[in-house]
Amino acid sequence: MKYIIAYLGFILFFIACGEANSVVVKDENGVILEQYTIGKDSVKNGAYRAFSSKGVLTEEAWYADGKLDGKRILYYANGSPEI
Repeated sequence: MKYIIAYLGFILFFIACGEANSVVVKDENGVILEQYTIGKDSVKNGAYRAFSSKGVLTEEAWYADGKLDGKRILYYANGSPEI
């Protein structure tokens, strides 16, 4: 529940700013779970990265106007990309 409230707080803050902004979602221990950029319309634009609770990269993708744009790469726990 904490994550949802923090996430909504980020979104509302960035909507008020009206510019592209970076979003970083962390767990209660401060470990980054997601990193991405949202535009003034509050949708993902640009690079998106997701991480495990241990901080290991699990996903990389690129978004344009809130839609997946190009490759989405998923990673195994050992860091190698899924094929």
